[in-house]
Amino acid sequence: MNEPIGLVLEGGGSRAVFTNGILDFFLEQNIEFPYIVGVSAGATNGLSYVSRQHGRNRRSQIEFIQKRRYLSVWNWLTTGNIFGWDYIFRELPYHQLPFDFSTFYANPTRFLMGVTDVETGTVQYYEKGDLSPLEVMDIATATCCLPFVSTIRHYNGLQLLDGGIADPIPVDQALEDGCGKLVIILTQPATYQKLPMGGAWYLRSRYRAYPQFIALMEDRHLRYNEDLVNIARLEAEGLAFVFRPYETLPIGRIEKKRGKLEQTYQLGYDQARDRLASLRTWLDTP
Repeated sequence: MNEPIGLVLEGGGSRAVFTNGILDFFLEQNIEFPYIVGVSAGATNGLSYVSRQHGRNRRSQIEFIQKRRYLSVWNWLTTGNIFGWDYIFRELPYHQLPFDFSTFYANPTRFLMGVTDVETGTVQYYEKGDLSPLEVMDIATATCCLPFVSTIRHYNGLQLLDGGIADPIPVDQALEDGCGKLVIILTQPATYQKLPMGGAWYLRSRYRAYPQFIALMEDRHLRYNEDLVNIARLEAEGLAFVFRPYETLPIGRIEKKRGKLEQTYQLGYDQARDRLASLRTWLDTP
């Protein structure tokens, strides 16, 4: 049996709107994968791709993000979370922007979301088939909880935050799960190298009860850059097809300006369209 081709989705907060454009184009072209793994915003992008809901992520992260209940300093001051998690992962999927759970579960694709356990400083992966609809949204919430601007999420006795902290680009997870080749969507250009974080004093003060998490945050740039080296090797060996912005995106980790978000979405969509022929050739090559 041929080893499956996996899809790996990096996070990046609002920068992951770039990924949305690519995934919407994939849906238009009926390009699917038997295995998908994502962390942080990459995981939430994967949700609507697996449920085959073209444009749902775009509406959520460009249209609905304009609402105060979705993203605002007011949220942060009143709840400790700059994002309105109950609105995003309860109100929207069940009411205003319905999520197609039936298609999501019927899709045979293996779909995993990674979260960071702040007590142990390790990544924990959850697969869709092991989760109820509410649990899917709970894990999606946890993996998007950025440090400092989010409270720690509690799930089954664990304390969780952004999955991209423990496993920045989950290439190793996909390979360990048996994928032979990978399509990888990154949200930073090829020239990017992550630098050590600043403000270590605040990190150590804010998370002083979690020494393993502090160490994880302080070494995050090393893991991220090691992932980039691994990806470059896989790409050189013909085992990875990588989408990434050609230049630094016009937005940062948290963005509400609609024009910039639309521009970023279009950059992803256009790149996927322009590289379709080479992608299909690569997918068809043993």
